Amino acid sequence: MLVLTQGSNINISQMIACVGQQALNGKRVPNGFEDRSLPHFERHSKIPAARGFVENSFYTGLTPTEFFFHTMGGREGLVDTAVKTAETGYLQRRLVKSLEDLVLHYDMTVRNATGEVVEFKYGSDGLDPTYMEGKDRPVDLARVLQDIRARCNVRDEEPLDGDAMMAAAEETLALDDFKACTDEFKKEILDFLSTEASRVRRLRARYAHCGPIAFQLARLTLTQLVRFLRAAHDKYQRGVIEPGTAVGALAAQLVRFLRAAHDKYQRGVIEPGTAVGALAAQLVRFLRAAHDKYQRGVIEPETAVGALAALLVRFLRAAHDKYQRGVIEPGTAVGALAAQLVRFLRAAHDKYQRGVIEPGTAVGALAAQVTSTIVPIGTERYSAR
Repeated sequence: MLVLTQGSNINISQMIACVGQQALNGKRVPNGFEDRSLPHFERHSKIPAARGFVENSFYTGLTPTEFFFHTMGGREGLVDTAVKTAETGYLQRRLVKSLEDLVLHYDMTVRNATGEVVEFKYGSDGLDPTYMEGKDRPVDLARVLQDIRARCNVRDEEPLDGDAMMAAAEETLALDDFKACTDEFKKEILDFLSTEASRVRRLRARYAHCGPIAFQLARLTLTQLVRFLRAAHDKYQRGVIEPGTAVGALAAQLVRFLRAAHDKYQRGVIEPGTAVGALAAQLVRFLRAAHDKYQRGVIEPETAVGALAALLVRFLRAAHDKYQRGVIEPGTAVGALAAQLVRFLRAAHDKYQRGVIEPGTAVGALAAQVTSTIVPIGTERYSAR
């Protein structure tokens, strides 16, 4: 049976292994019918089936009680979608209204409408979070260096070794053009280049017996290094937040994102009292089924692989022969072929134009003729039956 899914592991597991534990408000199904979840179970029952655990899969089918628990969890999801949309929207509105007076002043401090200092430096680094790249940093140094190496291919310049690379980087960062960068960002660049220099030393020592080719491994020239530092500097400057920015709205959006991430994490935390043994048993069952499917696909010893190989060779030869027959040979009068193609296209065009109905045609008469032709044929066939 072919089942189409979005491809997530949980969907496949629920179809062929088990649906799993159903949760209400982040907890197992509570008791609601006189100390029991459903009248079908004993009072104060703690077995997994009585607390919402569905051990069957969608392939094998759910029991009535399992189906009921599953619908309880599905209804909660629908209600959350309808209710929490309004709640999160109202939460963001209140956050924005309470933080809308926070502004970054020209002394790089965050102050409210009355001039009170809320933060001496926005985010402790003065960077705009909307301009961040990988790993919450203003510049993805590895990607910038790779881009510079691809764009600036200076072949007539000698590559730098590890020590020369670090010396040139320190000298360039000491220039007045890089005074706007913080010491933390400069240290981050030097640490990245130190790792790159160690890589260059290691590669050259490993492939020293290859001669001049070893100097082309992880190649970085002085021009490329300077362009890399300037590109990193420009990206950092674009990431620096400007005075007058309403940082309160940015903070409200960040709080909303953190709340959503926290809620998702809490839904994934397993609760005390969960029957993890049953989960493990279902996992073993799932792994056993996957192992059996894999074993059925493994070719067995003493299989006539020669026959399979012969069939494969035969197929490849047939494909090769058909391809060779389709290759045009030298000396062919391709002009005649093109003329035939043009002639064919003209004939097709003329037939199409003859079939196009002209304006002013009595289409009612045509429809009547078609009807008079079709109806007798259908009547004769019906009478013959």
